[in-house]
Amino acid sequence: MLLRRLTDCVERLRHRPATAAEGEEIRQLTAVVTGHQVELIPGVAQTLKTLGCQPPRTAPRRAGHDLHTA
Repeated sequence: MLLRRLTDCVERLRHRPATAAEGEEIRQLTAVVTGHQVELIPGVAQTLKTLGCQPPRTAPRRAGHDLHTA
């Protein structure tokens, strides 16, 4: 479900279907998020609501991984 929602958000933001490379990046991000609880930075939950996405329903804590890719 998270994978589909993240893909939907990317497609909405880009106004086009996700590319194969974007799809792979979304799958990797989904694996990180579902494998570890993460703390949302201020403003992210509201942004996700605005975009029509649901924030993760986990107890927040800092993840030990960098979620940004080069």
